[in-house]
Amino acid sequence: MKIKIEEMKLGSTSNPQDTKDESKGSFGTLIPLPPDENIEEELDEVLDSEKEELRKWLLLRYPEYGDNKQKLKLALEWFFSNKSNQVVVFVQLGAAEFYNYKVIGHHTIIEINTEHYFYLEFIRPIFEENDHDKIDPILLLFGAMVDAEKHLIAYQQYNTQFRSQFAVKLGQFIMHWKESK
Repeated sequence: MKIKIEEMKLGSTSNPQDTKDESKGSFGTLIPLPPDENIEEELDEVLDSEKEELRKWLLLRYPEYGDNKQKLKLALEWFFSNKSNQVVVFVQLGAAEFYNYKVIGHHTIIEINTEHYFYLEFIRPIFEENDHDKIDPILLLFGAMVDAEKHLIAYQQYNTQFRSQFAVKLGQFIMHWKESK
């Protein structure tokens, strides 16, 4: 299993410092993860329902794709040709979320909140330094958290509540930590 870090606009390769929008970030790095025995061999054809699900997700997150059918098509093709099982994107999710994820087929899109204190204090500086080695452990942590949650299907409602409470508590701890420095 591999994790792929991509800019929030799938298929793009720009550096987060290239724009004023701090929600963007990309290294395009592959991080090897242990194999997942539960993932079957990749299907030759992607199900139309998976393509439609990703299309809806992309249009919800990036409305500008609605005006550019070629860009949308390229993003869809890139996603389904990508051999990584997890794709990390950096997006604005609101103050009360730390991360979220969306499973499409055997791919998982992990959304990391660019408005959360953790991103602002620890991840954004890594992008600013452009130090690829420092981001890997953080993304492995997100990948493992999401993978663990995916196996607790019966507890999905509790997982969502936990994530919200965790986001708030982590934000509070970071604020207190900064104040005590």
